[in-house]
Amino acid sequence: LLSPFLPFSPFFSFSPFQLFSHLVSVLSFASLMVLGRTSTKSEPPPVQQEESAPEVGFRDGVIDVRGGKNKKFKSNWVVVKGGALQYFDTDKFPSGKKPSETIGLLGVQLRQATKKECKAKTDFVFAIRYTPTGKKKAEELFFAAKSGEEANGWMRAIGDSIALAAPTLFAIPLHVAIAKSGAPLPAVVLGCMNGLADRFATDGLFREFPPPEAVMDARTNFDAGALDVSTADPHVILALLAMFLRELPEPVSTFGMFPFWLKMAEKDVGPRLEELPEACGSLPPANKTTLQVLLRFLNDATEQSS
Repeated sequence: LLSPFLPFSPFFSFSPFQLFSHLVSVLSFASLMVLGRTSTKSEPPPVQQEESAPEVGFRDGVIDVRGGKNKKFKSNWVVVKGGALQYFDTDKFPSGKKPSETIGLLGVQLRQATKKECKAKTDFVFAIRYTPTGKKKAEELFFAAKSGEEANGWMRAIGDSIALAAPTLFAIPLHVAIAKSGAPLPAVVLGCMNGLADRFATDGLFREFPPPEAVMDARTNFDAGALDVSTADPHVILALLAMFLRELPEPVSTFGMFPFWLKMAEKDVGPRLEELPEACGSLPPANKTTLQVLLRFLNDATEQSS
């Protein structure tokens, strides 16, 4: 949520209180309360999802592939799904055919490539670096798309599938974190809010920062499903929530909203109140729901701490 305002600061250089202060300085306290006060409880609002929303980490279709079984670029039917990538020796839907290769995407590296390095006929090239089954040396598989839009679509699907396969709930895209949680909100957000419920009066909660090693231990335990948020130190739980938000590849408010926040910071409270709801309503459904719940969370914090 706050990444656009602190783009170069290491996580441990600021406290949860500073996170809260930066948010209030941009939205203003009054704006924050208006957007977050539909309820004094932190239950998620109704989830707004598009009926045609694509499956996270899934894409299939034809794209030119070089590497693996292909010594030069060849049109292959490719399927990205469930943390794996398969390509078939056909440019048609591979009904009943076995894939030429199945690549597990756990730990795979995705990058943009150049036309020159892989002898492609198009500029819209990307690659994955992986270690084939039974081999010790990593190899690269190159993909050449017909347009930038097509390349971006494939890269997004592969990137999301890599994140789905990763054994962590942190440092992954928000929509992937929600997909992994199987709930309307990321598991970390839900867990931390539950762990802080009715504990906002804890002394120094928004002023004191816990030891970094304690936060990292909590992160490890949360990923392993071994963290009891109801008994964990609330300072650690709040810092864990801040870490999750800080490490999102794109903030909850999205990079596209960055110019809007800069303009909002220069306006008085009145104009902010008029423009904020409509602007936040333009966010993707998952982002809007998460932002709404986070603001309710801060609203609860101010009410219980007063």
